[in-house]
Amino acid sequence: MCLVNILDCIVHFTTMAMKHCFIYCRLRCEPHDRRRRDKAAAEREYKKAKNLKKKQRLKELEEQREKEKNKWQNFNTKLFSKTSKGRPMKKSIFATSEHVKGKVGVGTCGISGKPMTSQHSVPKYHKGM
Repeated sequence: MCLVNILDCIVHFTTMAMKHCFIYCRLRCEPHDRRRRDKAAAEREYKKAKNLKKKQRLKELEEQREKEKNKWQNFNTKLFSKTSKGRPMKKSIFATSEHVKGKVGVGTCGISGKPMTSQHSVPKYHKGM
């Protein structure tokens, strides 16, 4: 109840019976209460719609993150697979040779017991020759 209506009720209480005063105060305050209830209901609806939009937006962001994660995982598995476009992957430079006395980093020019690749000289090209 509003303060103005309560004061009206007190004033009318001296002149009317208690029952009439209560009815008068109730009729005076009812439109205010209705408006307040309508505002509260509208605010609840607004918040409900806002929360639904927020959940939808978060769901879309999560789907986008998941998509990016899957793209990275697919790329990463291709990178570290046994073959990359038909070529075998490079072996580690820290691999030991295959014989029993093989050591890491010592004499491993040829990785795991293989000899070092021979280099052939490339002829030089000169202009005008």
